[in-house]
Amino acid sequence: MKDYNEYIERKAVAATAERLDKGTKQAEEGVNAMGDAINEINETADKIKELEGILQTMSEQQGHSIENLEKQVQANEEILKEMKSNLK
Repeated sequence: MKDYNEYIERKAVAATAERLDKGTKQAEEGVNAMGDAINEINETADKIKELEGILQTMSEQQGHSIENLEKQVQANEEILKEMKSNLK
């Protein structure tokens, strides 16, 4: 009976070790998947930062264009006033 109990105990230990091994492998796969996801998120964040910089530059350029256009409109208004006063 002692041999049988030892046999059962060894089987139980082996089964537990196997479950632990499977659990370890699953955890490892989960950690690797998480690492991959983090890398992908970091790459996306870098692309977003780059896009943000491009959009900021475009916005600044448009701001300058609008300022120049406003100045041109004001200058044209002055020219029109002068032309109207010359016609009178």
